[in-house]
Amino acid sequence: LEGVMESSPPPTSWKAGAAVRVVGLNKAPHHNCKIGRVSAKPAGEGRVGVVLDDGKTTLAVRNENVELVAADKSDTPKPPEEPKSRTLVRDNAILDEFDQSRDPELLVLYPPL
Repeated sequence: LEGVMESSPPPTSWKAGAAVRVVGLNKAPHHNCKIGRVSAKPAGEGRVGVVLDDGKTTLAVRNENVELVAADKSDTPKPPEEPKSRTLVRDNAILDEFDQSRDPELLVLYPPL
């Protein structure tokens, strides 16, 4: 039929570290829709190892029960943020109460009370 797309079968090998979603589990439905990463360890014939994002649970699920998750912007490392610029201001009125100095180069530290 024209215009009808056939769904492609799931890959028989998954790239380790790929982000995937677990779907269609009947015996452990509480794991459906959970996100994880493909394990580098082999999981057996026709199965793929998935380490869930909780970091504690590893599943060996059939290839058809795993779907690739689109790359998320939160997965990409962010460049380090520039430190925010801060300006120190000398408040002479407050300092006069303590040290009677107007020297802008003088910094006096007092222990907490």
